[in-house]
Amino acid sequence: MIKWSIKMKLGLLCSFLMLTILVVGVVGLVSTKNIIEEVVNLGEVELPAVRNVTLVDMMHDGLRAVVLEALTVTAQDTEKKNSLSEEIKDKCANIREYIQVINKLNTKPDTKKAIQDTLPEVEVYAQISEEIVKLSVAGKKDLANQKMTEFNTAYTNLEQKLETLGELIEKDASTSQESARSIVKKAEQINIVLIILSLVVGVASSLMLTIGLSKTLTSIAGHLSQSASLIISASEQIERTSKELAESRFEQSSSLEKTAESLSEITAMISKAAENGEVTSNSSSNSEQKAEEGRVAANQMMSSIKEISQSNQNIMDQINTGNQQMLEIVKVIQEIGSKTKIINEIVFQTKLLSFNASVEAARAGEHGKGFSVVAEEVGNLAKLSGNAAKEISEMLDHSVSRVDTILSETKTKAESLIAQGKTRVDSGVSVAQKCSDLLNEIVQNVNQVSKLSQEVLITTQEQSKGVSQINTAMEKLDLVTQKSSSISQESSTAANHLSQQADVLKKSVDDLLKIVEG
Repeated sequence: MIKWSIKMKLGLLCSFLMLTILVVGVVGLVSTKNIIEEVVNLGEVELPAVRNVTLVDMMHDGLRAVVLEALTVTAQDTEKKNSLSEEIKDKCANIREYIQVINKLNTKPDTKKAIQDTLPEVEVYAQISEEIVKLSVAGKKDLANQKMTEFNTAYTNLEQKLETLGELIEKDASTSQESARSIVKKAEQINIVLIILSLVVGVASSLMLTIGLSKTLTSIAGHLSQSASLIISASEQIERTSKELAESRFEQSSSLEKTAESLSEITAMISKAAENGEVTSNSSSNSEQKAEEGRVAANQMMSSIKEISQSNQNIMDQINTGNQQMLEIVKVIQEIGSKTKIINEIVFQTKLLSFNASVEAARAGEHGKGFSVVAEEVGNLAKLSGNAAKEISEMLDHSVSRVDTILSETKTKAESLIAQGKTRVDSGVSVAQKCSDLLNEIVQNVNQVSKLSQEVLITTQEQSKGVSQINTAMEKLDLVTQKSSSISQESSTAANHLSQQADVLKKSVDDLLKIVEG
């Protein structure tokens, strides 16, 4: 169960009463607003509608009277004719104006529909009335009498429409009036219920608050009484404790002397440990420096091996370039061989020409002997050229074959040597990388050891300071122990005073209970 404070209970009660007042006010405002709306509707819609319907009905009868009077006017009565003409115009304008005023009002849908049905009838009735009066004033009584049948029909229709419209407007006014009365009645009932409810809840809340407050004060008084008893018991206990504290002071003094001697020995040991920690920290710093130098050397070795690997790669590229150039030489030799084949073809053609020349020289007889000798020499020259071309072709074929063999062997051996060198360089790079990694780990471990040594040194120094502070505290504690005797005596005196105050408190609680319970 939730235990609320008195402040909270009073706040809730006041809040409830304020909320009730607010609700009553809101209900009143809403009801008043609705009533005002209905009254405004009556004043701005229903009453003007009734008034203007009445005026339309009056104009409707007035027009009839003017029309009937116009039928009886004589031709010599000029003044009467003019008066009737003006009067019919005014009444037609008025009846149109009144029906338009009704049409502009914010009436209910059924009433609005009846108004729309009445508008054409009003216009027809007004037009026929104007025509009959106009014909009568002009002396055309026969035509005017003929129009009377239409006039009577329009009069009857308009009268029916106006009667229906009047009934609807009266019904709307009655509905608004009844709605306003209903709103007022409901507002009165709601306000009565809210007032009764607020009274009942307020009285009940007040009773509950009073009873709860009485119980709370009674409970507080009981707790104070128990506290007074406990204070009396505690004061007696404090008095006994003060006596025991005075007795134990001497034992505490001797224990503090022994503790001070032990702390002096611990201080000497911690000082020695601090010196050793400083030496260890210096050694760790030197080891860290040497490990760092080894790591730098390993990185340099690794860079050199990488440069060697790059040089091997450059050699391989150069050998590939040489092989490419040898291939170009082979192509040149092959081109020479192709040219040699052309020479062989020329030799063949020369031999053929020499043979033909010998044949022609034989045919010429004596006259062709000189030409025969020339042909024979040309044939010998062609034969020599053919033999030389054949030898050149064989030499070129042998050179190409030899160059291809040398090129292939050189490329294979170079690739093998470079591959072996690359393998060894890669192995060296791997070993150097491992060395670098190991040296990095060593550097990290040395750094960690150096940090730990520094932390140990700092801790040892802090421990030394702490022990010094403990020594100081022990000295102060000795002073406090010396003062504890006087304090124990003061505590005993304070306990007596506390016991007396507890008796006074108990009497005050009894008086409070009497006031609460009566």
